[in-house]
Amino acid sequence: MATYKDIKGINIQNVSSDPTEIVGQMWYNSSATALKGYIETTEGWSTIPSLNTPRSNLNVGGAGDSTAGLATGGWPSGDAVKTEEFNGSTWSAEEDMSNGSYRRATFGTQTAAVCASGGNPLQGTTEEYDGSSWGSGGTSPVVRGITAGAGTLTAGLQTGGNNPSNITSQVAEYDGSSWTSATSMPGGMYKHSSLGTQTAAGMGGCAPHPMTLPSASFVEYDGTNWTSGGNLPGNASYNKGASGTQTAGLYAMETSPSDYHTLKYNGSSWSEGPTTPANVGNTGVSSNTAGGNNTFLVGGSTALSFDTGGVKTKTITIS
Repeated sequence: MATYKDIKGINIQNVSSDPTEIVGQMWYNSSATALKGYIETTEGWSTIPSLNTPRSNLNVGGAGDSTAGLATGGWPSGDAVKTEEFNGSTWSAEEDMSNGSYRRATFGTQTAAVCASGGNPLQGTTEEYDGSSWGSGGTSPVVRGITAGAGTLTAGLQTGGNNPSNITSQVAEYDGSSWTSATSMPGGMYKHSSLGTQTAAGMGGCAPHPMTLPSASFVEYDGTNWTSGGNLPGNASYNKGASGTQTAGLYAMETSPSDYHTLKYNGSSWSEGPTTPANVGNTGVSSNTAGGNNTFLVGGSTALSFDTGGVKTKTITIS
């Protein structure tokens, strides 16, 4: 079998940091103790393994991404406490949450995540995940279900939600131990999706109450004030998922097969993105990386991952 030197004419470099991007180049990173290479990928969605316990209506927001992700909650009610981690290839069942409320706001990473509030019953309980177990956090003032979250464990954001009679424009910020009420959104939202951070967030794709057609409103938060962003197109539906940043965002649809597509946000307007290979309704699990790279969506027996395309670093395993 030909060696790397036979093909390239040189040996694999042993370096302490990743070199300048050249597609096809391989090297050994001594600091990371890993063999790596640069590959070029195409923008689009791909199918990844489904959850061990398939379920819909997972908690809104999500933690981590498709290389180190966390999926929590879901429906039927017996699965509302479930937690699973994804390592880029397989899902593993982890410790159950203590609270089984419905459609809680979730944000953070796989090893530093927050799950807050929720419905059925309505409550403001917060739980924090450290990568192996759940512990109690501060009580949120947003005592609602179908609420949305963004940011990190130490700088989180929770917005909107509903109870059986109305929706709210409430907003609260989390510092890793306690919640503080913040400036309300311009209008109430629920069944909406969130992206970004505590000081640069976006919210949209909400449903009016009682549920009719989704609103086109998309609003942005700078840590103090809310302003109007670029309106979502008229065919944008709710409840599937948004991710990325306030200036490079991603919004995935949940409607009929003709609308299995993605919208991309540049900070002021939306444009059409790649089609999703399947409908993953009633959930959104998101990434805060620019453009939504490595975003994953999970619902029922389907799971998808998004690649923004371009030159990427790949860790190479040999078994």
